[in-house]
Amino acid sequence: MNVKTVLILLVLALATIFALVCVLLTRARTPSACQHQPLEQEDTDDGQSLVFADLTPEEMAQVVRYLRGNLGVQLVDASRAKPSDNCIASVDVQVPAKAEVLRFLDGGGARPPREALAVLYFGNQPDPNVTEYVVGPLPTPVYHRDVTVQKYGGKVPYHRRPVTGKEYVDIYAFIQRELRKAPRFLAACCESDGTDLAILTTAPRGFKSGDCATWFVLFHNVAGTGYYLSPVGLEVLVEHGDLHVSRWQLRQVFYNGRYFVSVGDLESAFMADVLEVVRMEKPQAEVVLGSMRPRHRPGSPGPLQYEP
Repeated sequence: MNVKTVLILLVLALATIFALVCVLLTRARTPSACQHQPLEQEDTDDGQSLVFADLTPEEMAQVVRYLRGNLGVQLVDASRAKPSDNCIASVDVQVPAKAEVLRFLDGGGARPPREALAVLYFGNQPDPNVTEYVVGPLPTPVYHRDVTVQKYGGKVPYHRRPVTGKEYVDIYAFIQRELRKAPRFLAACCESDGTDLAILTTAPRGFKSGDCATWFVLFHNVAGTGYYLSPVGLEVLVEHGDLHVSRWQLRQVFYNGRYFVSVGDLESAFMADVLEVVRMEKPQAEVVLGSMRPRHRPGSPGPLQYEP
């Protein structure tokens, strides 16, 4: 074998090795995220599939804009609304009556008007209530119709509304203020000053219609963990039915099988050494159960997924 042949074979071998290295390095890289484009409502079958389609963001914005300009009352954004305010709680598609849909789908009848169902909380009224309106036609509404009595046989009392996110924020702030009345007890029972505790709501909110008093369970709130796995053994009963947050009251406190009329009463029992305290150490994020942080480095990436 002459020198020229050896050189050719050597060059081919080096090229093969280089190609294999490139392939291995490419596979070892983390696959990039698949490009995702928002789904658009497809108008197929002459628009028949859109009879039940969800509202688009543009349609929801049009409904909110219409209600704010045509109800004659001030509407506060739901994320900032107090119980004593008026706000739009939800907006969803109003599915047409079955007979209208069947006439359109099977009988070739007129297409039902596209409408939205809006639920509003009217707290800033002499008679606070929950009202439902049908708004249409979309995408440019020009009318609204009160369907509350038609659906429920009468007005919906205000106390039947679900608790809003803003109310939960206010309840948490109220509990924080109350917990300041028991600093020594909190330090002894759960190594806390109350500001790093989380609350969890419960149900029912009373014993009879019209009640709005909720037991809240307290937990250690450690970042990156499931706080519900770290209860401190303390529960408080908050009466939050009044429209004015300043009038809310803490009715009872429960700890270690005993009830107390207030957080101050709990602190007094602790200071008098007549309360048995079960010490719950504050968990560390690195060792706490329910951590959302992976304990080990992720392995090799899975197969690349492709969305057309």
